[in-house]
Amino acid sequence: MEQVKKEEPLWKEYSEIAKKAEQDFGRNLVTLKKYYNHSEGFHTLQWRYGCELSYGCPRGGSDQDSYDGMTFISFDKETLSWTASDAAAQLSKRKLEGNPSVAKHIKYYLEETCIEMLRRRITYGKEALLRNEPIATVTSKAEVIQTETHICRVDGFFPKDIKATWRKDGNIWLQDTLHGLVAPNSDRTYHFWLSIRINPSERNRFQCHVEHDSLNSPLIVVLKVPAPHPLSIIMTVLAATFFATAVVWSSFLVVDIFCYWYMQKLQEYSASDKGSNSSDQGEKPVKMLCSK
Repeated sequence: MEQVKKEEPLWKEYSEIAKKAEQDFGRNLVTLKKYYNHSEGFHTLQWRYGCELSYGCPRGGSDQDSYDGMTFISFDKETLSWTASDAAAQLSKRKLEGNPSVAKHIKYYLEETCIEMLRRRITYGKEALLRNEPIATVTSKAEVIQTETHICRVDGFFPKDIKATWRKDGNIWLQDTLHGLVAPNSDRTYHFWLSIRINPSERNRFQCHVEHDSLNSPLIVVLKVPAPHPLSIIMTVLAATFFATAVVWSSFLVVDIFCYWYMQKLQEYSASDKGSNSSDQGEKPVKMLCSK
């Protein structure tokens, strides 16, 4: 606060503006009570306005009035128009639309004055607001079919806004991706996750890309080679076992076919008149192989 007072030359002027706004609020509240025919009781008038910065760029702005906790009238800076919530608010809308300079003044304030003030306020507390850098890690797992899933986990960052994407050859990639919501941790920091399913042959082309206000440059995490899927290992072992069994049974089948052919030839030879004692010397090894 002391730094704001020292570096803000218009501090006293802002204080005077706040005092005048208090008086205007009192008069406007009396007017609204008349619109709604409220003569007694406790009633409130709220005015909410502001602008937003995301990664150093203006992202939006709003101006809205509420009566007794309910939206009364709101301003759209893009169309320079007012949205009234009920018949009473229509009366205020007609008054505001009767003076176009009011809408132009609010639009300028939201897009210029407010943004400049916000940038200065951020510098005042930059060390406190932007001190938590994200930590990103990638876990990987192989699937049964020729695919693998990679999960990028981003943790421990503050403030909440973060931009984490999958990149393929440096370009944002959305196909076959999922992501969660930015969620709080117990130490007021946040965490986030995103996943992708890819073909293993393209693994080197993908990265997890993280941008955050606390980082001087994007955080890039490469993909890891996943461990084999347990079912894939089982299938490989079964396939090897089946192949070995098939080779053994094929060997037995070849021997059986040869023995059958040999026994047939032996029977034909024995039945012929050309048998001789000398032929027994060459038959014994085969007979032993084919004996039951």
